[in-house]
Amino acid sequence: MGSIKKEQGFTIWELLLILLLILLLLFGLWWVWQNNKAEPTDDSANQAQQNQEQAEQQPAQAKAEYLNITEWGVRFKLSNDNSGGYYYIGQAGPDYAYLSTDELKNTDCAANKTTTGVYTRFAKDDMHPIAEQPYLQLYPNAPKVGNYYFVFDRPQAYCSDDLTIRAKAEAAIEAFKSDVTSVEAIP
Repeated sequence: MGSIKKEQGFTIWELLLILLLILLLLFGLWWVWQNNKAEPTDDSANQAQQNQEQAEQQPAQAKAEYLNITEWGVRFKLSNDNSGGYYYIGQAGPDYAYLSTDELKNTDCAANKTTTGVYTRFAKDDMHPIAEQPYLQLYPNAPKVGNYYFVFDRPQAYCSDDLTIRAKAEAAIEAFKSDVTSVEAIP
């Protein structure tokens, strides 16, 4: 009778050869992936540079940011000093929008707190509640949109005791004074 030889599996050299082939295959795949990954990055960098160049060539007017007061159906352009401007219509009534900027949102100068100013809308014959005179007599040059006139008043007191915050609020107030004159209907 012949002897039957029993196989024991792979030898150590055969396992090392298989492992080497797998490593070479993985390295090849990694190398291809790295080279293909780098190309879109270069394209996206070129695209970003082209977008920046186009933005610099566009007129500043195209970059205008507006504060829309949707309850009133109006908006006005925000200057760079008031980018991030927002409003809050509180319990004093629907004709008062308290203005502030994102930069002052977490301070006492936030629109829902002491505020940086009040934007008021009024009709032709409305009376100022404190001065007890017609608004139009007090603000003869108030811009008009639809049936309403619009004016901005600064707060009667500083919104913060912190001098740094107060300086930012004062800059926002001065910017809002000129910004609100560009009031128009929301298109």
